[in-house]
Amino acid sequence: MKAFILILATLTATLTFQACKGPAGDVGPAGSAGPQGSVGTAGTTGPQGVSGIPGIISSGWSATVGTKDWTQEVTDKTYFHLFFKPAALTQTILDRGLIMVYARDAGDPTTVYPLPSMSDVGVEAFIPFMDKNVGYLNIYTDYTTKIVPPSGISQYRWVFVPPLPGGRLPAINWKDYGEVKKALNLTD
Repeated sequence: MKAFILILATLTATLTFQACKGPAGDVGPAGSAGPQGSVGTAGTTGPQGVSGIPGIISSGWSATVGTKDWTQEVTDKTYFHLFFKPAALTQTILDRGLIMVYARDAGDPTTVYPLPSMSDVGVEAFIPFMDKNVGYLNIYTDYTTKIVPPSGISQYRWVFVPPLPGGRLPAINWKDYGEVKKALNLTD
């Protein structure tokens, strides 16, 4: 009988606890943050970035230049020119720096060539100069026989390298626009 009462009491207690189960209550407030973990190990150092050349000044590509933008010389009908006024062109750069000008056809922006450039019809080149403390680039074409302005749509970009201490520049082929673009981190 004692065993029967013990089993009956256990069964009654189990059923009572089972019957007390109700719907879930609201979520309680968040507990406080635990202690901060230890600092992880440092990652490996990344590769050295490309070094720039101090003081280099480069323009973006000029606005598109079409046939109507060229001015024909009055006394020499085979000579056409246009002027740019880059604010960064100083007397110091003109006297002792390096000035590079690149051209491209707007219809084929992947083909870039340095000025001066010579072809079977003439020369395309530039003359940098100062006038009343303002720097100018005179881009010109001098044809052998042609007396019409350059056809096509062109764009120009210039790079000015001021004189550097020690007078040494890194080994860059300045006539290879791809190499210049990479060395100076230029974007088109």
